[in-house]
This record gives sequence, structure tokens and C-alpha cells, in this order.
Amino acid sequence: GDHYKVSFAVGVVWNSTGHMLGAGMVHIPQTSALGPLCATCTDESLPCAIQNTYRLAAHASAEYRKISGDWGTISNSTWFGSMYPDADDHNGIYAGTWPWGTYAFAFSWEGVCVADGKTKSNIGKTAAELLGSWETHERFKRAADTGGWLQYDLPDGTTRIARVVKHAKKGNFYYLASSYQRSQAAFSAECSSMYAGPCSESTAQALLGEAASEMLASEDRDTLQQTIDTITGRLGAFGEDVFGDFSVYIFDEDWTCASNVACPDIPDGWISTLSSMSVTRDGSWTSLDAASDYEATQVFSFPLEWSSPVSADSTLF
Repeated sequence: GDHYKVSFAVGVVWNSTGHMLGAGMVHIPQTSALGPLCATCTDESLPCAIQNTYRLAAHASAEYRKISGDWGTISNSTWFGSMYPDADDHNGIYAGTWPWGTYAFAFSWEGVCVADGKTKSNIGKTAAELLGSWETHERFKRAADTGGWLQYDLPDGTTRIARVVKHAKKGNFYYLASSYQRSQAAFSAECSSMYAGPCSESTAQALLGEAASEMLASEDRDTLQQTIDTITGRLGAFGEDVFGDFSVYIFDEDWTCASNVACPDIPDGWISTLSSMSVTRDGSWTSLDAASDYEATQVFSFPLEWSSPVSADSTLF
């Protein structure tokens, strides 16, 4: 067929009678998230890049967890984002599954690259060579232990944010990751949230992508709260001189305001709908009456589930 399932199997013996139990999922990735104005997502700080990074890490993890799973397939198949000129696209079936620049990579717990969907010659090199230092490798391991996100700098001067997952097979430990570049997406500084236009969507998504990335980069609870206060207080990179009258509201997972800045009231009937959006991580738009000085209708997006190395069960809406 055009797909297959992966299952976790458990054996149970009851009164000398053996049983085999299995449960799993269809091994197909979620559809690649699109960027502003339904354009192909780009490798920068956008909600779609965060979603695709999360989805690819999960998809590649499911592949490696199979008994037959191997790092070579993850490195060399376009189904897992391989950028090799000669990558296996399965006769064109999986070509273009992921936006260009979205790929998976992995290191052994000892710091040797075992998979790299961007550069084949990186396989076999050390984490110190590719990530810039052994300290960065140790940070990846700490993030992997909790299934979290990590911001890191590369030797070429770029900064990226990775979703990191720990794996164990045949007595060996690894961490697998996918990442996106930490760079602000283009937007119009002259755009206003007081009307709906192409620039409004691009600016709102650039702001949300930057805010979400700043939160994902927080590696402890105190830093996270400071970040939330900076975002919602419209300070620094989130100030009026940067994003004009666009602003972000942040709710905790129990739908209480996460900062001292007033949040809009959410009708009771909407809570289950918005919670469903966050669980499936499907990007969507909705409107709420904003509790703001100018009482405009603000645009919200609730697509991002995130977890920091400290608190792996937190959710950003």
C-alpha cells in the first residue's frame, strides 16, 4: 500500500497462556505547515517552521524506533527531509514532503554524528566539529533527556532552535533532532493591526514566530517568565517601534493570563475548540474581543505546542 503502521508490541503471559498486544499509528507525517498567505514555509522564525520542526522530529523518531529503523534511511530519504542531490525520493512519491532546509540529524551519546540529512560528509564527525563545542553537545543531551527544545549557535555564525528526542537501541543512546534558523521573518513595519490585509497576516506571523522562538529558547522557569513579560509588555524586540500596534497575548494551559498584561476574555464554549487546536498543532486563525486600550479585534493563532528542557509538558497557545 501507500503507507504502513508502526506499533509498540508487548507480550503478556496469563495462566501459562501467551498474548501479544500492539498499538501504534500510521507512519505518515502530518502535512507540512504553510507560511503566511499559504506560501511554502521558509527556514526562519515562523509558526510554520516550528510546527514542521516538531513534526519531522516525531516522524523521523517513529522511523528509527522500528526494529528495522536505521540512521542511513533518515539521512538519505526525502521522506525525512534529506537535501542530498541523490536522495531517495521513492520514485517521486515523497519528493517535497518537507520545505527545503527542514531535515533531521542525530548524534550518538558519545558525540559522533550518525545521521545528517543536509551534508552526507558530516556523518562520522564529532559534535565538537559540527556543533562548535562539546558543551553544546552536552546541552543537546540535557534537552534530549526531557524531550525539549534548544537554541544553539553554530560555527558558521548562525543560530538555530532544535526539537531534540532521545533514542535507545541495542544498548546505545542517541539524540535525534530537527531545527530551524533563528532569524526574524520579513514583515511590513508600516502595517497596522487595525485592518485585515496581506501585510497584517505576514506581520502577525512574524511576531508570533519571534515570540514563540524566544520562549522556546528559555532553559529555565525564571527566564521563561522574564521572556513572557518582555513579549506581552511590548519591550525590546517586541516593542511598538518594531511591530507597531501588533501585540501578543499569552495564556497558561489552564487559560489564565501568563503575565501582568490583561488578556481578552475567552468564551467558555471556545475553550474546548482552542484546546483541540493546540493538541493537534494545526495552525488556525480565530478572533476575540481584545481587552486593550483601542478595543480592536485582535487576531490570534493557537498552533504551537512547546516544551522546554525544564518543563516538558508546557504548552504555548
